[in-house]
Amino acid sequence: MRGTTPRVTVLMTVFNGERHLRAEIWQDIQLSSGQQIQAGRTLDLQVRRPNRLHAEVHSPRRNRELLYDGSSITLLNRAQNFYGTIHAPGNIDDAMDTASEKFGIAMPLDDFVGSDPHKDLLEKVTSGTDIGSVNVMGIPCEHLAFSQNNIDWQVWIEKGAKPVPRKFVITYKDELGSPEFTAIFSNWDFTTQLPDFVFKFEPPPGASKIDVKELREENQSHKTEKQSK
Repeated sequence: MRGTTPRVTVLMTVFNGERHLRAEIWQDIQLSSGQQIQAGRTLDLQVRRPNRLHAEVHSPRRNRELLYDGSSITLLNRAQNFYGTIHAPGNIDDAMDTASEKFGIAMPLDDFVGSDPHKDLLEKVTSGTDIGSVNVMGIPCEHLAFSQNNIDWQVWIEKGAKPVPRKFVITYKDELGSPEFTAIFSNWDFTTQLPDFVFKFEPPPGASKIDVKELREENQSHKTEKQSK
């Protein structure tokens, strides 16, 4: 992996502190008919290390928010105006594990959000290659490609003083049809300070609080419904 790991290490140095970014995400899914399509959504993410997170995910059918204020984590379904809250002291890593276990959801791009992105991204890598220079949305980037046992992944890192990722692709090579996950990053902001209220949940007017178990079941049923269309 000579020539690739140092640049990823430099990339991770800009992830400390506070940041705001947006990502357009496309993911291959297979319908019950066997046809493979791409489902799209956008992610707005605000992070303040070590224990503040606010994520908004928007798609044509669902709008959800995940907020973590250092002591509790809340998942809000804006489309149907209900939410669930659980106690979750610790840091962002702990909160993401709790959200996965209790809510039945996976945080998009969680490898970039945790306390040690360099470790999360590279600990299972078996090989890596520097593909070379390429533009992503008109921005000069370095294209790096990595392999693991069950996935291949690629990252396009902006050249210059702030080596942030501009594109990220995962290929699930052990799954039927080798489906892909693609994220295009934009609106990187490392200068705006994020106050506490950004991460504090305030229920919208008329919102209903539901049991976490019901929220998990609703999330699981959505996954099944999406794949059966």
